[in-house]
Amino acid sequence: MTPAVARDATRVNWWRKRRAFASSHLYLATNSQWLMERARRSLLAPALIDSRVIVTGIDLRQFRPAPKTEARATLPLPADGHLAVFAAFQALANPRKDYPTLRAAFAHLGHEGLTQPLHLAVIGQSGPVERHGLVTIHHLPFLPAEQLVRYYQAADLYVHAARCEIFGLVLAEAMACGTPVVATAVGGIPEVVESGKHGILTPPGDAPALAAAVRALLADPARRAALGRQALAHARQRFDEEQTVRRYLEWFAEILANDRGRTAQPRALFGVA
Repeated sequence: MTPAVARDATRVNWWRKRRAFASSHLYLATNSQWLMERARRSLLAPALIDSRVIVTGIDLRQFRPAPKTEARATLPLPADGHLAVFAAFQALANPRKDYPTLRAAFAHLGHEGLTQPLHLAVIGQSGPVERHGLVTIHHLPFLPAEQLVRYYQAADLYVHAARCEIFGLVLAEAMACGTPVVATAVGGIPEVVESGKHGILTPPGDAPALAAAVRALLADPARRAALGRQALAHARQRFDEEQTVRRYLEWFAEILANDRGRTAQPRALFGVA
């Protein structure tokens, strides 16, 4: 694609960055091993003194389970049938979130394989209601956390068809509410969700596989409940924001202890990706 500028300065910019990083000393934290591996192969690599993978934490006091029927009753959605939820900023327009694959999967489900209505709440960008047989897709605006959590709590499944994801914060939030996940196995998602244990992971861009995973879990309440319990236990063990803060503070103390007493030390920077 032709650059949208008269002169492509990419080569010069890369040269400047290499020169800057050559004299830098960086401490780098990423929230997934997937991102860390890419950072270590990037222009940052020569400047790294130390690096850690520290997952993004969530407030487990807010993101927690609640009786699904009670949570469902608070939502501006019909109370019949199953509920699946998908949340993302600019959910329809963001190509990395791949709403077309999600829509295709649910449109297929609406005409084949369901025995009762299924509602999909797409949160992050308003739009008209879509109907595909037994499936109704509701497009809702961006919601603050105190409202979003009610959708996680009410949902039978959280569904995510992203083509690229560094971590998957919404997946961790849904799991902390005891909701199993159907998502694509891309980026850092497999580090958040273990397929077969906390939900089901499918290939990116594969609407039939996504639909099959959703259908399988909706048809098996016992398996869905077991996955939800395991997702909740995993979220409480791994994604507690207090644990994340503690890991950062311990690392800061270690950095300061290692640097104490040194002289003529080049300025150290701390980077968080």
